[in-house]
Order: sequence, then structure tokens, then C-alpha cells
Amino acid sequence: MTTPRFVWVAVALAVSGRFAGCLWPLRPDEAGFLLVARAWDPQPDALFHPYFVDRPPSLVALVRLVDLLGGPYALRVVGAAACAAAVLLVAALVRELARHLSVRVAVAPLHLVTVGAALLTAAFLVNPQIDAVGVKGELLGVPVVLASCLVALMALRRRSLAAAAAAGFLAMAAVGLKQSLVGGLVFGAVLLLVACVTKRLSLLDTTRLATAALLGGCVPVALTVGWAVAAGVELATLEYAVIGFRSDASAVIVAQSNAANASRIGTLLLVFAGTGMALVLLWCLARLRIALRHVPAPVVAAVVMLVVDLTVIALSGSFWRPYLFPLVAPLMVLWACVRVADLPDLRHGDSLALRASGTWRPRREVVLVALCVGSSIVSLAVWTSNNWRNGDPPRQYEVGRAIAEVAEADETLVVYGGRADLQWASGLDSPYEHLWSLPMRTMDPELARLRSLLAGPEAPEWFVTTVGLGAWDGIGQKALSPVLESRYVDLGVECEGVVVRRRADAPEVATPTPDCETPLGRR
Repeated sequence: MTTPRFVWVAVALAVSGRFAGCLWPLRPDEAGFLLVARAWDPQPDALFHPYFVDRPPSLVALVRLVDLLGGPYALRVVGAAACAAAVLLVAALVRELARHLSVRVAVAPLHLVTVGAALLTAAFLVNPQIDAVGVKGELLGVPVVLASCLVALMALRRRSLAAAAAAGFLAMAAVGLKQSLVGGLVFGAVLLLVACVTKRLSLLDTTRLATAALLGGCVPVALTVGWAVAAGVELATLEYAVIGFRSDASAVIVAQSNAANASRIGTLLLVFAGTGMALVLLWCLARLRIALRHVPAPVVAAVVMLVVDLTVIALSGSFWRPYLFPLVAPLMVLWACVRVADLPDLRHGDSLALRASGTWRPRREVVLVALCVGSSIVSLAVWTSNNWRNGDPPRQYEVGRAIAEVAEADETLVVYGGRADLQWASGLDSPYEHLWSLPMRTMDPELARLRSLLAGPEAPEWFVTTVGLGAWDGIGQKALSPVLESRYVDLGVECEGVVVRRRADAPEVATPTPDCETPLGRR
């Protein structure tokens, strides 16, 4: 079955929607991953020495490879390609679900459903209300999770052990991009379980497919462990960075809860509604009973997958907007199940005659898709105008650039508050291992290591704060104020909340003068 031509329109929307973001400076997480990847020197007690990040080594390895091949901004191109791949995978998933039906469906309505699903996917992935700029594991993992769902459906239909193994491999590969991307694992497991309970699969076939999927899922884990052993990294070090840290970090988030988290919850809910995700979910739930009659195993698997992903967001404690990207896969699988189950049965005549008869009128669905696509296009236009012509520049990045213009190449800088984009823009190394605030607060809770660094012989020439020392229950004020007052000088740089200090005994340099007012598009 050929791909409808309008699916390629959705692909073009997915790629072009990420274009404006390719011109924006690196976001904090992107810059942090890049700094970690470039300096990566694994040690027995440090997975990503000299820095720390709580991510699987496969993600950092990908960032390093992309950087070597295309430079620091090449990851944005990979992100656009991931969006295009997600659109094509959703289109393929719709067609695969149609093959699971016990009836023959009309081609023209199936094409319309395919195009609608593709457009929805593109709209969600490029909507600036979530993030049309930064590329991280949440975005890169979407096509991998979708691919695992697609191959799992193929394995169920064909009773294919190879496809089941591939589904398991892809599902675990997504976890290698972000630990919380467990949707593929959940979908595959529930799909087999429900297929067995509903007698679509025999117990023997279920066991064989599950074993193949399990073996496939073990491959990425084995590769990661094998690399760690070969690199001399202790397995306890690997385990803490990838798994154990999250437990400690969650306790810190709860203990230091603040108004910002509550605000982000509200923002996340508004974005969930504003992008149209909430409407799609409500529409799917309203049609769930019909879908359960025709494709019960995929529907139940998609619902459980969505519940798990929503639970992961609720338990995250941080509620950043890109956390909505992982919801794209379960939402689109559920949408595809519901729409395919609602297709007409082609028993008499061709699809054109069936459409002409008026028995299938997808008007509400078309309006829903149009609303989501419209939200994305309007948001892209507003974002581009506000950020390039009339809005604020990336102030932290501008401060980093200003420091780079006056600093010596062998100097070092520490950013308190976790803005790796400022660190990256400065071009200076950090003698402190933490480029993000959460690892700093978790692994150096009293800031003893940072205080010792600032007071010792390896103290950085530059110390920049992007949040006040009174943040997070005032840990910075208690631990750092004395050493900063005695050893550092405030240079008086004016850039909304950013304070730049220089070590008093360091060679004198010109004062950095960042442009924190002029939008990028007006320079």
C-alpha cells in the first residue's frame, strides 16, 4: 500500500517547523550534553568524567557522534529528521492496524485517516508551546518508541520471532535515550498479554514472542554494560548515573519544592490543552468502546502506555514542557486505533461509491486535526515574531559570549544555577563537575565541594550566578557568600538576574558588556 501524497505534506511541516529553531542558540540541556560529550573521559568512579549527567551513555555517545560529523548544531538537523521519521511511522502504523481488522476497508477513507494521523503527529512535534527548538532524548525517542509499537504489531500479526526481537530492541533503545521512555516496553508487553487473554494468540505463541522480545531488549543493555566494563567504569557507577540518581534527586525535589514547580504544572496543563492534545485524548476516550470491539489488544496496550507515560510526568517533580513529547507516541497509537476501528467495511462497491453514499462522514475528526495543525502554525508564527523581531534575546547565552570576548583561553568558569548554554557560549571549561542544578543539589547538597573549589588553588577566574544565592532554601547563601565576598569581585554586569564575578587576584580584563536587550533578528 503506497503512502498518500499528503503524508509528505505532513513530513514537510515537521521538518520546516523545526527550521526556525535551528537558528536559535543552543538551549541549556543541548549545551550541557555537548560539553559532556566533548570532554568525556570515563573513569571507574565517574561515567562521564569530568562532568556528571544522569543520562544513559548511549545518548551522550549519539551527541558526540553527531557533533563529530556535523558540529554543535547538527543535533538540530537530527531532531528534524526524527520528527519526519515519526510522521512516516505513524502513517505506517495506521496501515498496519488496518491489516489487523477482520474486515476489508475502503482505500480512500484509510488514506484520509493516514493523512490525519500524520498531520497530528507533525503538529504536536513542532508546536513551540512545547518546544520547537531544543533537541533532547524526549524528542529523539518519539520515532524509536513508535517504531517499536509498529514492529510489535507486525510481530503479532505475522507471529514473527524476528519482528518481536526487533520490537524489544527498539523499545529498550528508546530507554537508552531517556530512562523514562518506557512506552515501547509497556505497549509490547500489554499487546501480547491481551492478545493471549482474548485468544488471538495461543499460550505457546505468546511465550515464544515474549521470549524473542525479551532477548531483543537485552541487547542494548548488554552493549551498554559491555562498553562500561571495557572502558573501566565500575558497574555501580553506571547504575547510579542511569538509575540510582533519580531516586536521590526526587527526594531533593520534594524537600526543596517551590512556587516554580507549581507554576510549571499549570503551564504544562495549559500547553496540553493549547496544542490540542487534550482534545485528541477526549475524542479517543469517547470512541474507545467501538475501537475495543475491533482491535482490542492494540487499544488496551495504547491506553496502558498512555497512563504509564502520564504517571511518569506526574512523578517527575519538575514538569518541564518537553516532557509532553513522550505523550505523542501513545496518543497517536490510540488515535490510529480508534480511527481505524471506525473505518467502513468495504463489502459492496468501491470506496468512491461508499463515500458518495454518505455512510462515513469524518467531519468532526477533520475539524479536530485542523485545530491542532492551526495551533501549531499560529504558535510557530507568534514564536518566530516574538523571539526574532520583538522579544527578549537569550540573555544567558549573551553573557557567555560577552565573557568569551574578554577572557583568556586557559581561564575557567563556574555557573551557579545550572546554565550550560552560558558555559558553552563562554568557551571556558568548568572545574566543577555539575553543569545542571539538580545534580549539584543532589550530589553536593551542602555545596561543600563547590565551596572548597572556590577557596582552593584551582578556583575559577569567573563565577556567574543565574539564580540568586537564596534559591533552594538558601544553600548558596550559607555556603558560598563568605568565600565570594573575600575572593571575588562583582563586575556590575547588567543582564536581568545574571551576576558576573571575577576572582580578585586574577589578571585584570575588560568588563563584559552583553547585549541583553536587542532581539536576535534586529542585530
